[in-house]
Amino acid sequence: MLEIYPINEDTWKLFEPFGFTEHDFYTLPKEDLEMLCMGQTTSLLPLQLTNSDGETVERLARLGFIRKPDGGVEVKAYPQYDEIQTGDLELSKRDIERLKRQGVIYTEAVIDGQRNRCFVQLDQLTNCLLYAKADDIGRLIPTDIHGTELTRTQREKIRQGKSVEVKVGNQTYVVGIDLEKRNGFKIWKISNY
Repeated sequence: MLEIYPINEDTWKLFEPFGFTEHDFYTLPKEDLEMLCMGQTTSLLPLQLTNSDGETVERLARLGFIRKPDGGVEVKAYPQYDEIQTGDLELSKRDIERLKRQGVIYTEAVIDGQRNRCFVQLDQLTNCLLYAKADDIGRLIPTDIHGTELTRTQREKIRQGKSVEVKVGNQTYVVGIDLEKRNGFKIWKISNY
């Protein structure tokens, strides 16, 4: 989750299976290249993908780097779907309904062959699920927001997947889980007094 992926002169070749030329890769919007380098996914991009029948089809998808077991890097596509795609996660109907309502849930799921408490988030653009082990995210929960220390109760609520408000001087911030962010959190200002 906190991995940096540098781009070198051969990086564009990883994108060839998705219909990219070297020119296509290097003319991606700057924001997309930055997102890739920070271990996040791109905006929705038009891609050429091969379906199960071996046919080339055009789809909108997000792209992101993932680390292979041998330490190498590959590109994963997250195509846009009409319905929620649970992928490898076995979620109950109740969890899927909670995801639709809340966007992020704290639940139990099988990850890497083991049952784990985890955060699961619905990517609203693709209908794919993002997930991270709760222990991994829990270690990254900030202790303070702009110098104002989070209480134990606030940190526990965040661990449960809930957002909390933090008052810093005359401003109010909301802190919550956001698996699309590099550190797993989103902090946004909601008001000034």
